[in-house]
Amino acid sequence: MKGKLLYLGCCLLGLLSVSSNSSPKTQYSPYVDRSYPTDVYWGDTHLHTSQSFDAYTFGTRKLGPEEAYRFAKGEVMTSSINGMQVRIRRPLDFLVVSDHAASMGVMNGLERQDPDLLASEVGKRWAPKLKAINEAAKIDSAKAKELSIQLFREGLSEGPVEEDEYRETVWKNIVSMADKHNDPGKFTALIGYEWTAVFLMQHRVVIFKDGAEKVGQVIPFSQYDSLDPEDLWAYLKGYEQKTGGEVLAIPHSGDGSGGTMFALQNAKGVPFTKLYAKTRSRWEPLYEVTQMMGDSESHPVKPGSDESPLFTAL
Repeated sequence: MKGKLLYLGCCLLGLLSVSSNSSPKTQYSPYVDRSYPTDVYWGDTHLHTSQSFDAYTFGTRKLGPEEAYRFAKGEVMTSSINGMQVRIRRPLDFLVVSDHAASMGVMNGLERQDPDLLASEVGKRWAPKLKAINEAAKIDSAKAKELSIQLFREGLSEGPVEEDEYRETVWKNIVSMADKHNDPGKFTALIGYEWTAVFLMQHRVVIFKDGAEKVGQVIPFSQYDSLDPEDLWAYLKGYEQKTGGEVLAIPHSGDGSGGTMFALQNAKGVPFTKLYAKTRSRWEPLYEVTQMMGDSESHPVKPGSDESPLFTAL
């Protein structure tokens, strides 16, 4: 047995000796000059909190970005649904809190009766409706849900409630919170938000590679700024030129777009060009395939046939 081991050892030394004297073109192993990542990281690139108009309206009132980061990192949290304690089985490696840019933090502001929001025309209409929802929730959950859906639908078509100053305040708090929870080598808190051209179902999660110092120089580009994805891409380009940072967008919910997410023409009805394709590929190198409300893929024969709660509610 010892002789066999010695023989194998000699053969191995011989092979290594031959390999070390071989030129790169005649190497036996094709993996000599190749390296591949071997670590797998788990995270979430699409999470809404109480800062989002829809999440707040449908019941996520007390769980904001702070709670989202703490839960993702493995802390015990209290469910806003039943008051039970919950903890994720395996802490995440990274998280993108991607609250909607449109009306970000507005419902929280109305709840605390922010004077600037209550002074706006939309705010004056929303505040009593939010109060009615909260009152109904105490005695009739079904009625509260009905009123919530009604306000949600109205909120999609209304203009912005807040001024840019309010938007800047909310955004700076969000990016600062991400920096606070970012722990290099242990947990990555990526700054992001969702741009939602809701009536076209043209949803994108925008994710920044940078920290608050750079991302805080801009405010989120929302559907109230434009419903055209090409204008969003121009915003992303402008961000990189202004800050020297990096950013990308990840589309989702194409199954509910009625075929517009991957149509053969742009939002203005103009057929695609080579430049359009290159530009989209530059800013949208990824696509979100699935989420808790359903898959973002569907057969073109039945666009928008997804049976998720969102599409059922709408």
